[in-house]
Amino acid sequence: MGYKVTKVNGPAPTTAKAFQTFEDLEVYKAAREFRKAMYAVSRSLPDLEKYDLGRQIRRAAFVTLVTL
Repeated sequence: MGYKVTKVNGPAPTTAKAFQTFEDLEVYKAAREFRKAMYAVSRSLPDLEKYDLGRQIRRAAFVTLVTL
């Protein structure tokens, strides 16, 4: 298996919109919305599950965001 690499003079062509920070990335915005939704789900859990399962849901949603 091999890869063909070609050299291009000048700057590499870009079709993607330029971004300034990681907060401009669409995947980061989607992860933030997911985190907010999971926090809302954890708040709506019954009292018995709110502390164990809710804590695990919040932690997983936060880790998803910060690993980007």
